Amino acid sequence: MKVYVVANLKGGVGKTTTTVNVAYTFSEMGGRVLVIDLDPQCNCTRFFAKVNGYSKTVRDVLEKS
Repeated sequence: MKVYVVANLKGGVGKTTTTVNVAYTFSEMGGRVLVIDLDPQCNCTRFFAKVNGYSKTVRDVLEKS
């Protein structure tokens, strides 16, 4: 398992955009991807919630691992 982190203390540097694009690219290549959004604005969560066909939350995933 590989872990990638996109982090920066400064806002507006493209962390969410980078995370979403990398996650999408890896998933299109057949990889399993878990994105955990710890940003108080929750922009990644809102993006992925639109396409979450499994109705799973981060809590559901972490409890079952």
